Amino acid sequence: MAMRNKIISILIFLALAGTVASQEVGLVLSGGGAKGFAHIGVIRALEENNIPVSYITGTSMGAIIGALYASGYSPDEMEAIINSEEFFSWSTGRIPDRFYYYYKNRHVDAGMLSFEFQRFDTGTVPVLPTSIIPTHSMDLGLLELFAQSGALANYNFDSLFVPFRCVASDVYNNKALVMKSGDLSSAVRASMTYPFIFNPIAIDNVLLFDGGIHNNFPFDVMMSEFQPCIMIGSKASANPLPPTSGNLRLQIENMIAAQTNYDIVSEGGILIDIDVKEIGILDFHHYKRIIDIGYNTTIDQIGEIKSRIDERLPLEELAGRREIFRNNLPPLIFRNIFVNGSNELQVDYVTSSIRQQEDYFTLDRLRSEYYKLVSDDKISAIYPRAVYNVNSGIFDLYLDLESGSSFRAEIGGNISSTSLNQGFAGFEYKFLGRNAYNLEGNLYFGRLYSSVLTRGRIEVPGAIPLFGDIALTLNRLDYFTGSSGPFFEDVRPSYLIRYDGNLRINAGVPVSVNGLAMVGYSIGRMSDRYYQTENFLKSDTTDQTDFDLNTVSFIYERETLNHKQYATRGRNTSLALQFVRGNEKYTPGSTSSLTEHENDNHMYIMAKSGFTGYFPVTRHLTLGVSGEMVLSTQTLFNNYTASLLNAPAYQPFPHSKTLFLQNYRAHSYAGVGLIPLLRIREALHLRIEGHIFQPYQKIGRDHINRPFYMDRLRHRHFLGSASLVYQTPVGPASLSLNYYDNSTKQYYFLFNFGYLMFNKSTL
Repeated sequence: MAMRNKIISILIFLALAGTVASQEVGLVLSGGGAKGFAHIGVIRALEENNIPVSYITGTSMGAIIGALYASGYSPDEMEAIINSEEFFSWSTGRIPDRFYYYYKNRHVDAGMLSFEFQRFDTGTVPVLPTSIIPTHSMDLGLLELFAQSGALANYNFDSLFVPFRCVASDVYNNKALVMKSGDLSSAVRASMTYPFIFNPIAIDNVLLFDGGIHNNFPFDVMMSEFQPCIMIGSKASANPLPPTSGNLRLQIENMIAAQTNYDIVSEGGILIDIDVKEIGILDFHHYKRIIDIGYNTTIDQIGEIKSRIDERLPLEELAGRREIFRNNLPPLIFRNIFVNGSNELQVDYVTSSIRQQEDYFTLDRLRSEYYKLVSDDKISAIYPRAVYNVNSGIFDLYLDLESGSSFRAEIGGNISSTSLNQGFAGFEYKFLGRNAYNLEGNLYFGRLYSSVLTRGRIEVPGAIPLFGDIALTLNRLDYFTGSSGPFFEDVRPSYLIRYDGNLRINAGVPVSVNGLAMVGYSIGRMSDRYYQTENFLKSDTTDQTDFDLNTVSFIYERETLNHKQYATRGRNTSLALQFVRGNEKYTPGSTSSLTEHENDNHMYIMAKSGFTGYFPVTRHLTLGVSGEMVLSTQTLFNNYTASLLNAPAYQPFPHSKTLFLQNYRAHSYAGVGLIPLLRIREALHLRIEGHIFQPYQKIGRDHINRPFYMDRLRHRHFLGSASLVYQTPVGPASLSLNYYDNSTKQYYFLFNFGYLMFNKSTL
């Protein structure tokens, strides 16, 4: 009842306000992507000169700006919105860092290209991507911007602060649709859904796309719907150029978009033709410049506009009307949840994730849990709508859910100028019911590293979500044949081969949005084959150390890094505590100076902490810092090589993980590094890394290769890297020069395309 009275009072107020002004002005806003930001400058110039706007129509970006103005947002508020982190996430599809649910995505691999498959009654078929930019952030953002004003207008666009229309396209029936009622956020979303860029949405079971396909400048809609005395048209777009044989973009634009008539002048209107030809439709970061262009273009024509329009609306009066409208908006609080397009078990999964036994939930709660859901790759799309319930005075939440593809295959790896070439293949089967399930596996193959992994995972939603997984991994590292020197360089590395098999069981909970806490148990064997001399024959037999062990671990991780390799933004913090108990068996080879078989037990605790963070200094300069510390009660193994192989290693950048570097292994150590980054372009940067490794006690050896601890804190070593990195859509390409404080080889120059990554080892 209270809501109905508010609506009536607003309608009476607007009706009375309309009787004062006899000359009605219609504002028409074109599409144009980022170019459409110029409309904000146009509106600002009109307001500053007291020109009233009685009606507004728009298409695509014009629909967004028009709906904002029709919902009572001022030009300054609109500029703040498009300059926000939230709006930036719309344009990129990236989930904001503070809503990146790390526990959903913590398992990373060397995959570069993925292929989705969906099972139907007719069989399993590949699923082609229908869009470039994910719309999760945009969909929730539009709900937040327009749900309240749409409800206050009783879902009649004539009852908004300024009566409003937008245009969408029904491609099946090949016609434009004028949106004049219903869910305002959905109407705007449909009007701006450019094909192949954003996923379409369905309204009343009709799939809708960008209104610019049929009508990119809806002045005819203004005339037919409102019949204003005069129209002002803000044109921030143009018809596409004729297609050419070598320009695919122009060919697609001409196939998609119909020729638009921008001649509003012939209809008795005023055309503000904004010169934004140099601005791309996705150049959202130039928003300030674009707004200023729209403002200045309007000011240049303000004399003509004033001469044609007699009515004036002072800024103070406009601000008062806006304040009355905004003060009557209902609070955005939710009660009931309705999920469409899924089975009963999936409904339970979604509702228990969001509501969690609460009678009501706020937008902040919805935002947090919504991003948790869309972080799950078992859900391909989840479109939110807020519908005001007049009886309860609270919004109901409607979620249109699309389950993700049931099967995904991946390929990837690394292409290198050295022998670090590596292939990767993976698969994942996922199922969403009352809980979420994953079954996955992968295969690495190369001269340096080979591995097989199978893994099962379950996620249980609730007030405190739980997850658990079990994984079986077999690893093989061959430092001998996997030398990372150039193909033309004859380098004889140490003969070291490690076989590592482990079974791991983990269970954990998310800790805040970006972190998790986990306990785990593992059982495994690490088997090493090696010579402790550089002089050996093919007929010689290697030394062999087998370490059968089981571990209990506690792990805390928090991460917001933007790339899984060569990150440029975000932070990573980790803390691990591991209890290790195992049995070492040593079998000497034909070249060993140690001739006795030995069998020793080891029991120790190891604590490891790490931090990596990137901090912007200027627009193009970022300073990264990293640190790592290991404290361990681990004891020495039978010989020097075995002791180093089973000691923690400091490996701060990708290439360092491919080498057996004796100077950067110790039972307890600290390592720190500085990583200045120079951003040349959005995807291209130069990174310099300088690191210091300080062991507490370096491991030394005597004349028969028995290990011993050297003096405390007496030795330290440096390592560094200079890399030019280009982040392609499928993975990083890097040209690197790496330095190690090493007696045999200090400098490595190499090119890599892809990921140098490994499955988990037992330790």
